Amino acid sequence: MFRIHSQAPTVGNGSVRPALRRAVLLGTVAAALVLAFAASALAVSGTRIHIAEVARGSFGHPAVAVDSAGTAYVAWANNLRLEPKLGENEGDTVEYCVLPAGATACSHSGHLRLEGGNGPYIFGPVQVIVNGSTVLLLATEAGGVHEKYEIVQEWESTDGGAIFNKVNGGKSVAFYEGGTANAVIVPGTNALGIGAGLPSFDEFPLSSPGECSRESCPGSPFATLQAKKSKEEFPLAYLGASFASDLMPGQQGVLGVYPTFSRQTQCKGESSSVTDYVYGQGPQEPNNSYDINPGQPKSAWKKELSLGGCEVENVAAAGGPSGLGVVENDKTRGYTVYQRFNQTTEEFEPTYTTISTEAESQPSLSQDGAGGLYLTYYTFYGANLAYSSNGGSSWTGPAQIVSEQYGVSNLSSSVGANGQGWAVWTREESIYAQQFVASDAIPPPPPPPPAKQTTTPPPPAPNSGYTIQSITSSSNGTVSITFVPTQSGTATLVVTVPTASIASTSAMAAKKAKKCKKGQTKIKGKCRPSTTVAGKTSANGTAGVPLKLTVNLSSKIKALLKKGKTVHLTATLTYKSALGGASTVNTYHVTAKGKRAHHHK
Repeated sequence: MFRIHSQAPTVGNGSVRPALRRAVLLGTVAAALVLAFAASALAVSGTRIHIAEVARGSFGHPAVAVDSAGTAYVAWANNLRLEPKLGENEGDTVEYCVLPAGATACSHSGHLRLEGGNGPYIFGPVQVIVNGSTVLLLATEAGGVHEKYEIVQEWESTDGGAIFNKVNGGKSVAFYEGGTANAVIVPGTNALGIGAGLPSFDEFPLSSPGECSRESCPGSPFATLQAKKSKEEFPLAYLGASFASDLMPGQQGVLGVYPTFSRQTQCKGESSSVTDYVYGQGPQEPNNSYDINPGQPKSAWKKELSLGGCEVENVAAAGGPSGLGVVENDKTRGYTVYQRFNQTTEEFEPTYTTISTEAESQPSLSQDGAGGLYLTYYTFYGANLAYSSNGGSSWTGPAQIVSEQYGVSNLSSSVGANGQGWAVWTREESIYAQQFVASDAIPPPPPPPPAKQTTTPPPPAPNSGYTIQSITSSSNGTVSITFVPTQSGTATLVVTVPTASIASTSAMAAKKAKKCKKGQTKIKGKCRPSTTVAGKTSANGTAGVPLKLTVNLSSKIKALLKKGKTVHLTATLTYKSALGGASTVNTYHVTAKGKRAHHHK
């Protein structure tokens, strides 16, 4: 909410936004907190409580109010009329559950029937109000004996919700027409006030009121909050309102906020979402009445319905020790913001505070006895909580209190004077409740960064192994081995031939004539090595990359092969890893077959 001024405001990044796009963005953001979504890291003070499940009919939007002891009073409509199997005269009921602080189940529960007959049904959400030790349930009924007018039925409990009694014998306690009722305790009296979508406001006593439906009591006083001419020029675009009252001495007042699309000209034609507001001040009394139209003598209302803000939506109002204020979506940025209402100037403050850099939906705003502000709202990820200890100047959170995996619809919340809060919501055919406190708005800490590696990991152990892919020989005098080394290193291939296989026949005989040392043989009268190197080669290998070593055999071997001889060779492959360690040595037997040349005559 913000008022429109003629100057072009300056936004936080120093740029100037035209006044046509956004009314008054004066001042800086007091706190911009990043939303933490960590369903696995939820650490809230309460746990989910399953309080009701549909047996017949269907559930409406649940409402909740919390007393000074932290006890929650939850109520909802059961739309029995929507079940085709029920009787023609079956009407909706109001169902309720009482949850003391720390409870895991309802201490009291029950259902209340509407008066009126002929299948009365509940229009819009029910409402729960706690006023000291008195708990009130309100439901707007239509379709009964007064079909032309919505009537407000009220039940009252003074024993902690054990029993709820009909107020005014079940007859209407107030005139009401149009939109969703929004009731508040009126300052200075033991009275209620209902803001309606007409727009109107009806003040009446808390119990045993002398009010009734308009049809039977046409003289019931109530205030019309918008003059006829203004209503024709600026009609409300849709029904519904958010009302809040401030009961603190010296700052008593009532604030009502209505959504509308009808003031685009005042928003310079660029706003698709507009809010209007009304404000009444002082205690309810004959000379300052909330039942008298704005502008008339003795009216508590300071002005009729007026432009509140452009490019804002999803407004929720609250009042208490911190005064009056609203939470809303700033559509120019998609942010959730808070704006305080100045009860002296009777306008919203031009500055506002960013609560979240994402937009809210289904908001509920409450104050505790010390003026702490609590906001719950829904996003795609679940239900979130934000908290302010300084009247909305800065906010803690938001933090997630209910994960989307639990399913969140029709979210609502309330906080008692002691700071105990309760959130309620529906999921499929059930209603759930969960406690929360201010500290639950603290987001979980971000995960620590990965630890820096302070030591160099040890090198791998030396490995000189390899895998043979192929061993080949050719008749032209070459031997090739292809292998894949495990690690990079150096390879050597040595090919040998038995010395005797390349010696003369006399040398063979000489071997028999006189023995030589082991590993030797006698050739031409002398002891020679048993094998002769026919060729060798070396090369460097790369880990995992095939390496081919080829040895060109000696001329003697090639000469034998040209004569068509078969030569039996030994190939010894040695590989040593570049990291050190022992070499791997393997020996392979290779046969080289020659081809005799054919001569043509």
